Amino acid sequence: MFKSLKPLIRKLYEYKSIRIIVYWCKRILLFIPSLSLLTIGNALFKLVYALPFVNRQRKRFEKESKPFFRFKSVKSIAVMGAIGMALSAMLSSYLVTIVRELFGYIYKLVYSLRLNDLLSEASTTPQLPVFDWSVLLARNLFNFNVFHLAPILAVPLFILFSVIGWKSAWINFEQYRDYNANESGDDRFIDEKQLIQQYKKIPDKAKTYDGFPGIPVAHISNNTLQGWALQSKMKWRSPKFGKLLLASEKVLGIANKSSGYYLIEDDTVNTLIVGMTRSGKGETFVNPTIDIISRSKVPSSMIISDPKGELYQSSYKTLRKRGFDVDVLSFQNMDWSMSYNPLAQAVDYAKKGYYEKTQTEVNAVAESIYRKEGRSSGNEDYWINSSISLFNAIAMALIDRAHETV
Repeated sequence: MFKSLKPLIRKLYEYKSIRIIVYWCKRILLFIPSLSLLTIGNALFKLVYALPFVNRQRKRFEKESKPFFRFKSVKSIAVMGAIGMALSAMLSSYLVTIVRELFGYIYKLVYSLRLNDLLSEASTTPQLPVFDWSVLLARNLFNFNVFHLAPILAVPLFILFSVIGWKSAWINFEQYRDYNANESGDDRFIDEKQLIQQYKKIPDKAKTYDGFPGIPVAHISNNTLQGWALQSKMKWRSPKFGKLLLASEKVLGIANKSSGYYLIEDDTVNTLIVGMTRSGKGETFVNPTIDIISRSKVPSSMIISDPKGELYQSSYKTLRKRGFDVDVLSFQNMDWSMSYNPLAQAVDYAKKGYYEKTQTEVNAVAESIYRKEGRSSGNEDYWINSSISLFNAIAMALIDRAHETV
C-alpha cells in the first residue's frame, strides 16, 4: 500500500503550490524553537560565558583599567604625598592606641591572675580586668598624643606608612602621567566611543553605502537577535553550533539582515596584517575587505594575491553580481588565465619612440628572470650575464621588427 502511495506523493510534491505549503509548514513548526534558541539560548550563553571559570580571557592591558585617582603632574605627587602623610599619622595614632590598651590589658591580666592565686587561699572571688573597647572608636584616629606618650611605636609606624604613601604616589605618577610633549595622541589604545567618532560607519553585510570604500578597523555588534547570534558564534567557535544558529536565523528570515556595523578607514593608508598559517587572516580581514569594497557605491578596483584560489571561488559570483569584471592571472594554467605580457610597457615606449626607456624595461624583465640573489660560484656569472644579453637582444630585435611592419 505504501509503495503505491509513494509515486502519488512524489507527483503531488512536484506541484509548486504543494512545495510552498510544505515550506511554510516547516517554517511555522520551526519558528518557536528558532526564536527560543536565538533569545533564551543566546541570553543563557552570555550569562554562562560571563562566569570567570568559563571566560578565562587574560587582561592584556592592565594599564587601561585606570584607578579612581590619577596624578599626572609633579604638583599632584606633593598633594598625594601630603595626604598620605596625614593618613599615616591618623593610622599610626589609631594602631598605637589599640596596642597600648592591649599591652596594658595583658599586663593587668597577668598581674590579676597572680594576685588571684594568692587570694584563692583566702576563698575570695577572683577579679579579672576589663578590656576598654572604646579604643576601637574612630575618634582615636586623631589621638596624636600617642606620639608623645609612645614615640617608640608611633614614630616608626608613621615613617613606614609615609614611605608607602610616597612610593604609591610616585608609581601612580609614573604610570599615568602625561608623556606627551606637544605630540598628537597619547600612550593608550583608543576606546569604542572614540572609534565611532573617528571612523566611517557602514553596515556589516547586504546593504550598500555611500562614499568611497575603505579598510575595516573594527566591528561592533548590534543589540539584536542577529548581533547576539554573531557574538555567540565568535565566542563559541563550534561549526555545529554555528550552523544551528544560522539555520534558526534563516527560519526567522533575519539571516541576511545586518548584525552590526564596520568602522572603516577610507583614507589612503598602508596596512600590514601579520599572522601564522590558519590564524584567520582571510576570514577576519581579507574576505570582509573584499565585501566592503564591493558594496560601496563608489567601488574601487582590487588586485588580490590568491595562490590557493580560495578567494576566487568564494567571491567570484558575488563580485560579478555587483558589477565587477573578474579576471584571473595564473602562470600554472595559462589556457585558463587572462593574457599577460611582461614586455607591454616596453612595447608602449617603443611605439612612442622612447628607445632608451624600451631598453631599460626589457633589461628589467631579463634581470628578474635570470639574476639570482646572493653570490654565484665559478663561472656562473658569465652564463647569467650571457642569458640576460641574449634575452635583451632577441626582445629588442622582435620589437624593432614589429615596428617596421606597422
